[in-house]
Amino acid sequence: SQNLFLKDRFGASQLVVFVNDLQGVQTCDFNATYTILLENSFNTVGSGSSATLTKLNGNIEVGNQIIPFSFTDEISGTVLSPNTTYVGTPLKVDVNIDLTVVSNNQVTTIVSAISPSGFICNDIDSLNFVSGL
Repeated sequence: SQNLFLKDRFGASQLVVFVNDLQGVQTCDFNATYTILLENSFNTVGSGSSATLTKLNGNIEVGNQIIPFSFTDEISGTVLSPNTTYVGTPLKVDVNIDLTVVSNNQVTTIVSAISPSGFICNDIDSLNFVSGL
């Protein structure tokens, strides 16, 4: 008898989840939910201006897979006062990460807004991590 490991193959079948009393549920997949938070914040209290959100796009890279997303329809036209946070529809993206494969993962978001004076403002943020180690 041999130990079983996640991703072992038996003909056309592959072991991707198992349950036992000692370890509980073991799976090679992780369902990740990324939640995007938008703030109109400044370093100096009492400074700043409101911003009307116009675009929010980005992508999630899981290994070699690129998953684009857009929340432009959800946020467009929303006005953020100085030092406030977006409180509309939750901005969430769900992805599946295979934990048996070492991979680079990155979430990148690009937001655009316009000031009351007509200045176009853009910002970019990213989160990078390695999974499967």
